[in-house]
Amino acid sequence: MQNQCVPRKQPTVLTRHPKPNSDTRVQVVSTKLRELAFRKGPDAKLPTLRELCRTYEVSQSTISSVLDQLEEESVLYRKDRSGIFVSPQIHHKRYAVLLATSLFQSMGASPFWGMLWGQIANLTQERAAANSETFQFLLISEDDCKDPQSFDRYVRPEHLHGVLAVGFFSEAYVEWVRNVQVPVVAFAGVGHSIIEVDNRNIIRYGVDELAAAGCSKIGFWRFNATDYSLDWADYNWQFEDEIFHSALARNGLGRDDSLFIPFSQLREPHEITGPRLQEQGYRIAMHVLANPDTPKPDGVIITDDMAAFGVLQAMSRLKLIPGEDLRIASHRNRNSITLFGHEDQLILFDVDPAEIIAAMFERLDSTKPGGPVSGGIYSIQAKLTTPSHTE
Repeated sequence: MQNQCVPRKQPTVLTRHPKPNSDTRVQVVSTKLRELAFRKGPDAKLPTLRELCRTYEVSQSTISSVLDQLEEESVLYRKDRSGIFVSPQIHHKRYAVLLATSLFQSMGASPFWGMLWGQIANLTQERAAANSETFQFLLISEDDCKDPQSFDRYVRPEHLHGVLAVGFFSEAYVEWVRNVQVPVVAFAGVGHSIIEVDNRNIIRYGVDELAAAGCSKIGFWRFNATDYSLDWADYNWQFEDEIFHSALARNGLGRDDSLFIPFSQLREPHEITGPRLQEQGYRIAMHVLANPDTPKPDGVIITDDMAAFGVLQAMSRLKLIPGEDLRIASHRNRNSITLFGHEDQLILFDVDPAEIIAAMFERLDSTKPGGPVSGGIYSIQAKLTTPSHTE
């Protein structure tokens, strides 16, 4: 299945706010002069200050502000008594890569984040060598950034062509994204453009695979974001529920709501933030499989490999065998060790971290110099990597 942009509920995708009206004329002229510089190429001579004023019908102070801005961005340079020239670094692009420390510091953090970082490092190294690009890596704690200005101090966006951000949700960060004048492409967080892992394949084709393996009582165990304050993070849960029930109907299976278990049903009143995903998987599995009064599925859909790992731990404790006592169709990150040793017991749908990073750069590359980023959500589809269980 091809990756595609899928519309989603706001406020996940943010729109950049324009600068105040007093700067609008400067921005318009800046955009036009930047485009002229790109057309002419490195070291080409640009019109004089007087000619620029006449061409764009603005004052000398406005043109001076434009030239200051573009010189700061390495678009052009001025040479005393010689004129204005296109910078030899006109095609040199500078990006910042922001990673939230919380992805790596929490107990039981997924190895996926280290894999993702490695993929970013590999691709940025390749691009730096091939495309005259520079990348600044910033590992940032959102606890250290209590206001939007804190991100400005770390990132210095006025020197950048774009930002890749992974794992940021805070109010200060969201406000920074709303106002920053360079495109921000995000994964596992908020940005002008979002890359997400689309669970629909896991749900839709997971039901197909489980039904083909003989399952007739298929459950869907759903897991919460670890921060309950992110009420918009479950924006597509109703949509996933509809896909699940549609897939059951397509396979001639009835709907049994007792087999649909969201972790929110097990949440303790004192839990302000959700436990790590493997704990959620463990607790759901123990709730269902160890309780004689709870209806038992013979197959289950799980859309996170860390949660699946927790389910496998619970099954081991209960001396149950995956693939025999309970068939599982699960998400997995390609080349991750999380579900190592269970590959022949599970129906797996892989997501490739390299594909996520490639999609993030594709969004950035779609942005013209000085232009808006291509918005929306770009969905990475999980791909079936193991066949249906055969007797």
